[in-house]
Amino acid sequence: MSKNLQTILLSVFTAIAIVAIILNKDNNNFEKPMVLDENVIWIDFKDESMDIWMKNNAPVYGLQFEFSGVNLKGTDGGVLNREGFNISNNERVILSFSFEGKSIEPGEYLLISVDASYLTDKNNVKMTNMVLAGNEGKSLDFSYFDTNFNTTTLRTNN
Repeated sequence: MSKNLQTILLSVFTAIAIVAIILNKDNNNFEKPMVLDENVIWIDFKDESMDIWMKNNAPVYGLQFEFSGVNLKGTDGGVLNREGFNISNNERVILSFSFEGKSIEPGEYLLISVDASYLTDKNNVKMTNMVLAGNEGKSLDFSYFDTNFNTTTLRTNN
């Protein structure tokens, strides 16, 4: 094989590889946490909203999340809406439960999407005062994975 033919073939294969990489590139920078914990909450921060996710191994009957560094403007979608949970929020707190005693069964879910106005930027948002309620209102142990700083905080019912 001539040197020119080898150069042409190498150039073609390189171009094909580059095109394949570009076409397979995922534009979504969010990576859900790789977790081993039984019940985990995490947030996918967007420009003007936050998607709150949950992976649970026990039924969840209600929740309360308090935030700092952000004003909550409204909520929409997610498993809480689909399952008919009552959802209330003000600028700092989300509270959700079912008047009928329904639960969110074990699985991995987008809980809710929240329209948000960040006070400085999304890296300064903190979720504080977090509660997951289990059967008969018993507080569930869970972890909060902070996607901004890749840290996990364990919340126990003690």
